[in-house]
Amino acid sequence: MNLLKIIHCTINPQKYSFIPVRVCLGYTRQIRLQTTDIPPKENSPDDVSTKVKPTKQSNLMEFFDTSENLYESKIIHGRWWYMDELRLKSNEDLHKLWYVLLKERNRLLTMEEEYRHQHELFPSPERIDKVEESMRNILSVVRERDMAYNLLETGKTGEQTPQIRETSFGLLRYYKPKERIVPFYKNRYYQLLWGKRKAEAWTNIFKRRYNEFQEHQEHQETNRIRKIVANVIQKYPHLRNEEERVMEDYKQRYDFEHYSIPKRLARRPKLRAHQTVWN
Repeated sequence: MNLLKIIHCTINPQKYSFIPVRVCLGYTRQIRLQTTDIPPKENSPDDVSTKVKPTKQSNLMEFFDTSENLYESKIIHGRWWYMDELRLKSNEDLHKLWYVLLKERNRLLTMEEEYRHQHELFPSPERIDKVEESMRNILSVVRERDMAYNLLETGKTGEQTPQIRETSFGLLRYYKPKERIVPFYKNRYYQLLWGKRKAEAWTNIFKRRYNEFQEHQEHQETNRIRKIVANVIQKYPHLRNEEERVMEDYKQRYDFEHYSIPKRLARRPKLRAHQTVWN
């Protein structure tokens, strides 16, 4: 008897009603028992698979410190991994070490949060910095190897170089393409800042005002450095012939940045006398 006959038998042609599904399942079970002559296999007491037990239980308690270090004010720990040491390891060893450090960092962050919840001081918090420094060094070593391989095979580094792009508000910013978890059409921050390849017309007035503000800031910074250089030359007259060099030195000391505005963004309207773009 096949499944079609079972379904046909469950239908009452006079009333066009169906027998409950439980009854139908009972029929299939009865058929299975009638057609199967071999009894179901029972686990023998000598079965090896029933005696195997895991030697170590992996649970969330691995992210907590041992009871010996719970009441210690200072925990003895080592240093971070140097790049010279990591360069001697193979890619497989670096891969394993990365996940060891990742688990250790998660454990330290879990303990830090637990100590904060208990209103206690987390002992030796510099351990987190050392683990993160080791992870950064691993990434640097892997990056060096990728660059060397790409230079040998293709003659290029293969890295994504930052590009100068206009934001949705018409400002120039450095943009470095990279892989992201959220796609660009679902990333609200990306859509707001970089979503539009070309700024709209209403941003032109704000670009002009921003350029004027940048020029004003640069002018104030230049005047401030000039006053400092003038006082230095007045105090040391022998530097009068080296005024330009002293000026450059003080610009580097005060991290002076010259705002270079592209011509296509520095289009200023023709202004009359006593008129600014703010009007």
